[in-house]
Amino acid sequence: QMCIRDRMYTVQNLLDKEHIKILKDYWNRNIKNIKHKDGHYNLHNIEILYGKKSDEEYNKVLLVFDDITTRKADKHYFLNYVENSFARIHNDVTGNQTFVTLLEQSNNLSGGQTLTGDLQYIDLKVGQTLIYDHDFKHGVARVNRGNRKVFVVWY
Repeated sequence: QMCIRDRMYTVQNLLDKEHIKILKDYWNRNIKNIKHKDGHYNLHNIEILYGKKSDEEYNKVLLVFDDITTRKADKHYFLNYVENSFARIHNDVTGNQTFVTLLEQSNNLSGGQTLTGDLQYIDLKVGQTLIYDHDFKHGVARVNRGNRKVFVVWY
């Protein structure tokens, strides 16, 4: 575990390559359902896609997180940070724990790093999951170029 000013978070490899592929395929199959949001809670200029548990493959991945927490997810969705996207420093007002998995980032990505409340970077690699409690202050730096796609699950 890593500690930033008494707020705990961990970075773990929870999903394997097949799980990542399932999530990326789900995004690609559901492009028509992607919404563009600006000023959506703390998210700005973001693409968001809500997942459906009725999709058998998608649900397999969600169950990985359910098994770890021994609970059912409250919310689960994808975020694509595109040019000029960012998330203001905030803490999650719902749930007890949040899981954020980096699914992909473009080769030309500039910006878009995960930030802690005291503006330290958390360097996630594709496939890694950031886990933190609801009171952990975090955000995402503005994307200057490229994109960064994550899968978010709240418990």
